[in-house]
Amino acid sequence: YDDINLKSNHIELDFNKNELKANGILDSNNNLIGRPIFKQGELTFESEEIDYNFNTKKGLIKHVITQQDESFLHGEIIKKDKDNTSFIKKGKYTTCNLHSPHYEAFFRKAKVIPNDKIVTGVLGIKVGGVPLPLALPFGFFPMNSTHRNGILMPTFSDDSEYGFAFKGLGYYFSVKDVVDFAITADIYMRGSFGVGLASNYAKRYKFTGHYNIHFDRMVRGLRHTIEYDTTNNFFIEWSHQQSAKAHPTNRFSASVQFMNSSYNRNTSISDIRRATQATTSSSINFSTSWLGKISFGINAELTQRLIEKDFNLRLPHINFNISQFYPLRRKKVVGKLRWYENISMQYSLDMTNNLAMRYDSTDNFSWNNILKNLHYGIQHSIPIKSTIKLFKHISWTNTVNFVEAWQFTGINRKWYSTVDSITGKTIGNIAYDTVFGFWATHNLTYNTTLSTRLYGMYQMKKGRVSAFRHELAPAISFNYHPGLNKANYNTYTDSLADINSKNRIVRYSPISSMPYGVPGFKTSASINFSISNKLEMKIKKQNGEFKKITLLEDVTLSTGYDFAADSLRWKTLNLSGRTTLFQGLLLSFNFDFDPYSIDTNGYRCNTTEWKVNHRLFRMSSTSWRLSFSYNLNSNTFKSKNNNKKDKQASPSDFGDWYVNIAYNLTYNINDNYNYYRYYYIDTLVPYNHSFNNIINISGRVAFTKKWAFSVTTGYDFKTKNISATELAIHRDLHCWEMSFKWIPFPPYRMFEFTIAAKASMLKDLKYPITKRYND
Repeated sequence: YDDINLKSNHIELDFNKNELKANGILDSNNNLIGRPIFKQGELTFESEEIDYNFNTKKGLIKHVITQQDESFLHGEIIKKDKDNTSFIKKGKYTTCNLHSPHYEAFFRKAKVIPNDKIVTGVLGIKVGGVPLPLALPFGFFPMNSTHRNGILMPTFSDDSEYGFAFKGLGYYFSVKDVVDFAITADIYMRGSFGVGLASNYAKRYKFTGHYNIHFDRMVRGLRHTIEYDTTNNFFIEWSHQQSAKAHPTNRFSASVQFMNSSYNRNTSISDIRRATQATTSSSINFSTSWLGKISFGINAELTQRLIEKDFNLRLPHINFNISQFYPLRRKKVVGKLRWYENISMQYSLDMTNNLAMRYDSTDNFSWNNILKNLHYGIQHSIPIKSTIKLFKHISWTNTVNFVEAWQFTGINRKWYSTVDSITGKTIGNIAYDTVFGFWATHNLTYNTTLSTRLYGMYQMKKGRVSAFRHELAPAISFNYHPGLNKANYNTYTDSLADINSKNRIVRYSPISSMPYGVPGFKTSASINFSISNKLEMKIKKQNGEFKKITLLEDVTLSTGYDFAADSLRWKTLNLSGRTTLFQGLLLSFNFDFDPYSIDTNGYRCNTTEWKVNHRLFRMSSTSWRLSFSYNLNSNTFKSKNNNKKDKQASPSDFGDWYVNIAYNLTYNINDNYNYYRYYYIDTLVPYNHSFNNIINISGRVAFTKKWAFSVTTGYDFKTKNISATELAIHRDLHCWEMSFKWIPFPPYRMFEFTIAAKASMLKDLKYPITKRYND
């Protein structure tokens, strides 16, 4: 009737009085069934009996249960007014959806204003039906779905170093639906404190974002004692995302995270990933474009190393690009393209300003020190490319790339000697001096490549294997790089360079460590050869369909010859490959075979292996990597029909589980030059060996519908160390939940126990216990 919907096993309507009565009925076992379920607008409740007048829109309801968002309101008698305001006699408030809830706040009278609030008289607490010796003079429960202003309840902790603490005490308020603020404070009984400001903001079709600023001053020990120590920790986070509808070409985004090195260790101990975080990265970006071909971007980038206590800041970093275009192509192409119409060009400009410094001391931030560590420059790049088809199957690619960089800071080196006052020996040192000037570097490269692909097929007449397919990709290329930068190199004399104390001229470039570096000063002209292979197999399945299996994803053999080199012109013969042995199991390998021998001083010399050892090559290095990544879950070993059913199951169902396994094995062998230098030492071997062998495991298993266990761990077989390990247990308590987290191994040993209400509106109703490694 209008916006009223009523379901009940017994309903009486009096059309003369416009009155309605509804109630449930008793079944053969004397149980009440078919209780009235009343709904008007957003108001819904279930009761034993309803009396309602359609004219006055007032009603009397007995033994009712109504739901508002996550809350459930029980009442023995409810009087409903025409504006949907309700008055309750003898009721209770809970977030438990049972008729006999696990916990409740009970009262004798209350007033309910839908989508606004509940106000009660004297309020008591029951848990498991047992009243607690706790009471409040009145109760107030906000029920509106929009943002609400109010006090943020703190969590409590007891730390052996900092004492008893209230954490997160504060106030929250919002300005319409545009921006909100949360101001919080952490108060420790032994003098430590922390303050924080967090905010979310949004504008429809424009942008969304948030920021979080936190500062802690942690005090250890007693004042005027040797143990007394203070540490300041700070954390700044800002995230901003622009909506795609905000502007057709302009884009702005930000992802900023900056902190001092001790913040994570002191404040994130319950989060093992943050506590062991070594680096942070931040960026602020703006970009725009014109005509679909010209783009401009300006950004700031910050990389922070928390352990080394240093950072690298690029501010500003500007780039300007003209995308690929064809200067010789006709505006209206008729027929086939001529060869010169495939010549393409691009242009890019990059400007950067880098500041790399340590922040372990405020003395580092002096003006002179900032200038010494401030490096800036400009780089232009113009690549020209052309691809031509020869005889339909051979691709001929020519590329000319010109790069010019302008840099304005450099580091000069100067050798000097001092005499040790104790030993009397002369000690050589190198002095580094930051200088300002103008250095222009030019890098011109030319590459021409001929490549093609050949295919071979071998059909099998019997068996499940239908055919083998071999793909062969040979290529030959020529690279030329003239030495144009001799003017950008300086020299210094090192008079203690070797054991004979002979003077040695050391060549270096003042801008080698600057943002764009410096190209080599020597001319290079080399020819390179490569052959890539791919092998596949086709098998026939039982249903008659065919399946393709890759046996070898890639096996490449390559080498080269440098015509411009004064010695060691042949490059090493390289053999590399990769393949997937099984699902998730990857194997890759690399071999380097050297055509030149090693002399008695432990250096590669211009004498071939054939001349010394009567062999074409010497294996100089090899590396193998075996990696495995696989996900197992409770559906992995079930039939397809069962899998379809299990997809509907809850993640917390009995027997539900998953395991993620990641395994990495790397094995490296390379030349041991000391073996040739000190051949008389019997313990030396021709090759150095190194390996890494690490496994990481994470998983979760639900023992029952209520209990679940999860683990994250790993093991390094080389160092025989267990990596960061976290064990956790979760218990579903219906309207509550319990969790236990334990990090058993140093250096971040801790445990955290929490029992809390599930409802988001009661997120502050919890009891946490945390013990850290320093407790």
